[in-house]
Amino acid sequence: MLFKRIMDRSPEGAERSRKRMKKLSALLMALLMVWSLMGGASVRSATAEQADSDISEVEDWDEEAEDEAEDEEEEEEEEEVTALEARDLAADQETEIVFAEGETVYLRFVPKAADGYTFFSLNNNEEIDPMGYLYDDEMELITANDDDHGNVNFRISYLLERGKTYYFACEIVGETEGSYPVKLEKTAGLLGLVAEKVPETLKKNMKLTVRALATKGTKVSYRWYAAKGSLEDGESIEDLSYDLIGKQNKATLTVAAPEVNAAYCCIAEDAAGNEKMVYFYLEEDGITVFENEMTAQEEEEPEEDEAEEEAAEDEAEDGEPDEEDGEADDDGEE
Repeated sequence: MLFKRIMDRSPEGAERSRKRMKKLSALLMALLMVWSLMGGASVRSATAEQADSDISEVEDWDEEAEDEAEDEEEEEEEEEVTALEARDLAADQETEIVFAEGETVYLRFVPKAADGYTFFSLNNNEEIDPMGYLYDDEMELITANDDDHGNVNFRISYLLERGKTYYFACEIVGETEGSYPVKLEKTAGLLGLVAEKVPETLKKNMKLTVRALATKGTKVSYRWYAAKGSLEDGESIEDLSYDLIGKQNKATLTVAAPEVNAAYCCIAEDAAGNEKMVYFYLEEDGITVFENEMTAQEEEEPEEDEAEEEAAEDEAEDGEPDEEDGEADDDGEE
């Protein structure tokens, strides 16, 4: 109907058609302008939202970068302060250290010759528990000790390099104030045992190697052990029972067919009876190394005590000793 009205061919109809076409064109133009404006607003809105999002991301990144930079600066400042505040430590001289609450005291030492040294505490106060640390010249922790010198005193023995700066640190466990004397002495013999050239993956005829840290002229013997079982949840590698692997008086052990969850232990000993040990735990993604200064005898004692207590309890309850516990003691666990 609209088409017929627009295409009316009479003179009057033609005039009416022109007017209708003009109105229709104006209407279409108005609709096109409205559509264009609405579409442009949407584009502008989306662009504004994207810009706001980009600005927010940049601001977040800037904040993270600033936080990381501040953390690095604080760490550097802490190391610098530690180095500056460290006192010089002299060998063969007893030094009394006074601690404020929660304070860690740093002592600087530079050996004039490569040698073995022992840093230890001489505390007689039962209410104070000393703790000792050894750091390298970049303030990286080398080792720490709590009670190896008896009566809750620490003892740290290590082979130090000539001319290199070391930092011995000491504190009181529990962040209490107090004081105790410390001393640094030259020490001969076996001072440590570390793993070397640890394989990255398990493979046939794999080699496990250790290196003894000992003073010149020290004779060191080695014993290798294999664990009887694998670690369970919550267990320590020291809790496993170990069997001696024949006569393996070498710093390297060849494992012909390594198995996942297997564990090995090497104990080094010098002529004076000082012992150091290293554990190797074989896992699917590699080998984990545990370095431990506890001797085999010290490790056995808690197990023997527990076995005796269990046997005594069983005997008291049943009137008979526990045969299994007796057999376990005869196995010579390490």
